[in-house]
This record gives sequence, C-alpha cells and structure tokens, in this order.
Amino acid sequence: MKISKITFEEILPKWKLLWPGKKNILPVNASVYLGGVDESILASNPSYFGCYDKEELVGVISGYRSSVYQYRLRGVRVDEEHRGKGISTLLMEELEEQALSENCNMLWTMARKNSLFAYKNFGFVQVSEFFTEGVEFGPNCYMRKRLE
Repeated sequence: MKISKITFEEILPKWKLLWPGKKNILPVNASVYLGGVDESILASNPSYFGCYDKEELVGVISGYRSSVYQYRLRGVRVDEEHRGKGISTLLMEELEEQALSENCNMLWTMARKNSLFAYKNFGFVQVSEFFTEGVEFGPNCYMRKRLE
C-alpha cells in the first residue's frame, strides 16, 4: 500500500460513492466547527491523499484549514473490499501530519452516526448531539481530536 497526494479530480469519483446523488461536490465546504458557515473557508488550500494498492486507488481522505488552528477532515472512504487492512489508519496519519505541518492543533469532522465507532478508534471525541438539520447525509455529530 502506498499513500500519495492526489488531486481533486482524482478524489472526486470516490467522493461520489461516499455521497451518492450529491450534485455539486466542491473541493472544500464552508462549514464551521460546532455550526455555522464561513465563506472565507472556500479559499482554503485543501489536501487530498489516496491509498494505492498497486495501481488501483482504494482509499481517500481530504482536509483543509478551517480556522487559524483547526483542520477539517472531510471525505474519508475506503473501498469495501479493502476495508480491515489498516488503510484508513494510514490515511488518517497522513492527514494528521498535514494538519500539524500547517500549525493546526485540532482536527475536526462531522461524522455520520454509522461511522462514529471508526472516528472514536482514531482518537476523536464526540462533542455534540446528532443532528440532521443542514446536512444531506445525516444524522451527523461534531467530533474533534487534539493534535500534538
């Protein structure tokens, strides 16, 4: 398995599997940690990482700075036939390194209810109740992880 930086065009087909039917998938999202919207986030420089098994892209993750010290994890997905092989851990480690290199001390995400256990395994803590308002693929909750 090999982790590499990839482009938005490369991650997009996997995101279409993650968010089936979503019509307008943008490189970043203007959501703010614990609620709200900040359009200035749309100018962030996102990072996209892919995990390759030989030449096949089998897992992806992305993230971007959403405030001075916060980094948002958005769009992690591993193909079903490659799950349970530690790919999401490799991707998460790469994204954490990226966040730290951008001087962020917290990673956050809006986790779906059915993926809560995975984020907890990565050291994330649930910091909100589940909600469906304002989200297309809920219920979701806010989760965070302190970075060192």
